[in-house]
Amino acid sequence: ENLLDIASARDLETKIRVKGGDLNLNSASSQFGNSYLDTSTGEKGSLEGIYVDGSTNIDSVGGPHYYDDHQSEVPDVPMPAIMDGLIDQFGSAEIADCITAQGYAGNNTAIATSLYAAWVEGTGCFDNVTGNIGGPGSVGVVVDAGTLPTPNAISSATSSFSFDDGIGNGISWDQATMTMKVTGNVVIDGDLDIGQANGNDDIIYEVEGSSYTGNDPTEPATMFCNGNLQIAGNFSPDTTTSGYLNPGQGINSLGIVTPGDITFTGKPGNFYTGFFYAEGQINFNKQATLAGTVIGGLVNFSQVPDVYQVPNLVDYLPPAIPGGSDVFMLQNREWRRVY
Repeated sequence: ENLLDIASARDLETKIRVKGGDLNLNSASSQFGNSYLDTSTGEKGSLEGIYVDGSTNIDSVGGPHYYDDHQSEVPDVPMPAIMDGLIDQFGSAEIADCITAQGYAGNNTAIATSLYAAWVEGTGCFDNVTGNIGGPGSVGVVVDAGTLPTPNAISSATSSFSFDDGIGNGISWDQATMTMKVTGNVVIDGDLDIGQANGNDDIIYEVEGSSYTGNDPTEPATMFCNGNLQIAGNFSPDTTTSGYLNPGQGINSLGIVTPGDITFTGKPGNFYTGFFYAEGQINFNKQATLAGTVIGGLVNFSQVPDVYQVPNLVDYLPPAIPGGSDVFMLQNREWRRVY
């Protein structure tokens, strides 16, 4: 019941890695990758490799499968923690000093939740006058999800609204155009449903950098939801103003982070775009298509989504996103004297 359908790799060095588990296909119509042939050069493209340290049945079910290598060597790379995004943004020493100075207590999830809110509001350590981080002051707003016109929801049934910090940062919703705009960064306090459950909403988002960086429409933005997030219907950028899918028109991106769960639901064929991180679980409850990146403590592919990694997203990562830093791995190799 676990299916991952990946587009042709060509020269993207696309790989599938399963660490600490099995990789099973249970449908005769399933496949990995697509065939590709450059008729001018004769070069064939495919998935570069499949690396699983558990069991697999991919050679006996479905197909055809297009991959170059199948082996058990899987890099032991841990899932990025929710605190890592803040550490990448400000440095480990600064974040540690901030935690001590502000007396934040509890586990890392609770502390990270407090830090995201302080960063967005420009308070505490992130105050541009007194902070030991020397942050930019306000870069967004904290919104109680229960105070939205439709409590804990943004959909076609939600009246237009705008929450602003007074200097140009915030989140707005235009019911007539079905457009959500995030300027700077925003924290949603509570659970949030985006789109109606029937999946018929076609929600467009726009993003731009905070007023501190000049409200640059090519800069990315981050939404931190400290509850569970559910997204139904289409959720993708206005490519005339936002989004890395159409370079030259808009090269920014939207990152969504939660210590809870993210669930993509609605109806088969819904399309989602962005960078999604859930410390809990990411669920695909319909046969959706996703273009971007998903990182979750557990990712449930039971409803056979199409997941397409966007290679140039790495160049436009949103601020304070867990998993945005480089990871280096060292392996012992045999040393030989060369004469």
